[in-house]
Amino acid sequence: MPMMIKGPTGCGKSRFVEHMAWKPGKPLITVITVACNEDMTASDLVGCFLLDKDGTRWQDGPLTTAARIGAA
Repeated sequence: MPMMIKGPTGCGKSRFVEHMAWKPGKPLITVITVACNEDMTASDLVGCFLLDKDGTRWQDGPLTTAARIGAA
């Protein structure tokens, strides 16, 4: 079940997730960390097209990456 945990830097968010996975003895599957701020846009989460030497290419954002790999 996907979830969002938010709080100030250093308050123990990552440690809490690690502990909750360890407690029942289950492996921590995949955690994708996103540092959000007030200037964040939808494309920061979903992804965007980037220009490179061969033209344009799609770069997944953390939300798209999580959906592709089945992160929880």
